[in-house]
Amino acid sequence: MATRFQFSTGKFAALAALTVVLLAAGQRTVNAGPAPSNVNVVNTPGVNVVSLPAVHLATAVPFQAQVLAEFEPGTNGASAGIEIPAGKRLEVENVSALAALDNDVVLRYVAVVTLDQGGGSEAEHYLVMSPQGSIPGIADYFSANHPMRAHAIGALAVRAFRSTEAGYGHVSLTVTGHLVDAN
Repeated sequence: MATRFQFSTGKFAALAALTVVLLAAGQRTVNAGPAPSNVNVVNTPGVNVVSLPAVHLATAVPFQAQVLAEFEPGTNGASAGIEIPAGKRLEVENVSALAALDNDVVLRYVAVVTLDQGGGSEAEHYLVMSPQGSIPGIADYFSANHPMRAHAIGALAVRAFRSTEAGYGHVSLTVTGHLVDAN
């Protein structure tokens, strides 16, 4: 029985020694790599490094304005404008509108008008006005709220048209965004 125990112990010791040797050898081969060598690159194209002009980063200033466009008796249109400071461009982010018209008057359309250059060409951005209700004998109400990505220099306007020239009404427009340098 003693010989059997010694044989098993010897077998275990040999296996443990072999494991240690293999682990040590494995670590050496993982960390080992080819010796570094120099590499020369030939026929490379010429490269010129030039300095670029300094980039002017625009500083954005929060902007919010409200304007009221009124329908007067004898006209079917209303308009009003928001002046944008000289040398600045308005980056429009959101517009909201509330219209009040005499009962049973149809609101034809409401548009936000932007100028892409001071005194230059303009673009109309039409708002989807939703009926909000009616107070008999007072007014019918419509509203809109639109995220918008538009740019305006010089001025931003609201234009609205209705189905009749009789009576009163108005469109209130609120614009939010940022002012940046117009350069």
